[in-house]
Amino acid sequence: MARKNNFLLGFGERLTGRVEVPTGGGDKNPPYTFSEARSRVEQWLSSSVASFDSLASDAAPNDEVVAVLTLHPRYVSKSDFPRELLETTGLRAVGSKIERVRPEQWGVEKHPEEAYTEALYVAGTRARFREWQTQLPRWSESNKGADTLAHIEGLGAFQSVSKLKGMSEASRADGVLEIVLHNAGDQRIIEAFASYALQHGGEPLRKYRRDIRGLTFFPVRTAFSRAEEIARYSFVRVARPMPVLRPSAPFLVRSAASSPRATIPQTGPIDPTVKAVVFDGGIPQLSRAALSRWVNYIEPAAIGPAVPDLEHHGLAVTSALLFGDADPAKPLETPLCSVDHVRVLDVATGVNGDVMCLEVLDRILNHLDANPNYEFINISLGPRLPAEDDDVTEWTAALDDRFAAGRAVATVATGNDGDADAALGLNRIQPPSDGVKRRAGPRIGAPHQIPFCNAISADSAQTVVSGCPDRAMLPKTPFSLNFNPTFGNYKVSLSALA
Repeated sequence: MARKNNFLLGFGERLTGRVEVPTGGGDKNPPYTFSEARSRVEQWLSSSVASFDSLASDAAPNDEVVAVLTLHPRYVSKSDFPRELLETTGLRAVGSKIERVRPEQWGVEKHPEEAYTEALYVAGTRARFREWQTQLPRWSESNKGADTLAHIEGLGAFQSVSKLKGMSEASRADGVLEIVLHNAGDQRIIEAFASYALQHGGEPLRKYRRDIRGLTFFPVRTAFSRAEEIARYSFVRVARPMPVLRPSAPFLVRSAASSPRATIPQTGPIDPTVKAVVFDGGIPQLSRAALSRWVNYIEPAAIGPAVPDLEHHGLAVTSALLFGDADPAKPLETPLCSVDHVRVLDVATGVNGDVMCLEVLDRILNHLDANPNYEFINISLGPRLPAEDDDVTEWTAALDDRFAAGRAVATVATGNDGDADAALGLNRIQPPSDGVKRRAGPRIGAPHQIPFCNAISADSAQTVVSGCPDRAMLPKTPFSLNFNPTFGNYKVSLSALA
């Protein structure tokens, strides 16, 4: 309906005027004076050098060691990177992580008690750290990089105990450790580690070694009692038990067998030029024929026989992508596009849990590398491993490389452990849903499990959580949330984000 009065603003240029926009915030008031900052770093260097000197020579390739340099939360921008300080001391950054700290001082009146910041892994020879320790007391504010001392909130040797992850959950006496190393672009570091692990009771599994953007993922078969000893190698970032692959949900398999018969469309996809891919457990033989108008079924070379339960899981995922929300009283809607279903699970999945997770990942990566033009990608599986704020996994790192260009919309299941122990962090979302350029969501077929929040039944007090995000993600990550009320009488609560 047309409005009665439509007003036009005339001579609007008369309301304009020159606006001065400030181009910067000026120099920051540092949290510490130069003398305070220098004294703090001197103390940290003293304990760090003592720790480095106690390290065995074979644990320090080329006599290099690694320290953790934590920046003050007010100095985490790209322009604040301590480049001059590293150049002056002869050190180099080989990696970084997010860390939550409570600074002693802030240098501003209004500030939080604690905040997220960046911690840098810095490497150099023991001689370089000793030289810095010796020269620092004579530094003045005119020394190159001296102003950066006030930007440092912590400095210490990267201790082997802090590299261990998930060892309290390891019930086996031995198995495979997933070792993550900073390779610093130097393959000699990795070869030296292989020799080190062998000398200290481990068996490096070279077949499964992978190099991804400055990191090397290197499984080692060993007694778990030797994990801390192996983690003493200076360039080790993480040592943890090799995760198993997330199993399919039992309730989903049972519900698939009792689903009502559906009336499927008789025409091909609406847009046959658009292609999606699903990586999952396969599709039952009879269902493949019924879905052949829209689904191209693919099995990688050398994959083992299929598992019926996993095929039902794959069928549920693929059907959800093709037909969306199913109303038993109506025929299924025509799929928007065709789908390649790539079976990546077989009878060996979960049997040799130590390395099976990596073999499944290899099947996914090999197919994506050979077929880079998908517009939609779905992965409803992954390692059963909580995503840590400061951690990195091979699944996430490898898929980040493929998804970073943003050519495809990738949806990844968040896991099913949202009800696990929150105090231990076991309720976190699971890889690879914690990566970039992908949309994390609950497992397909479990619509009441909403990612990053609770789904509460209006008829009962039962709450089911798919997974909680990393705390470090919350201030900066925009979440999207889809909810389908046709699957039950549920309402959404965002309490898990607190």
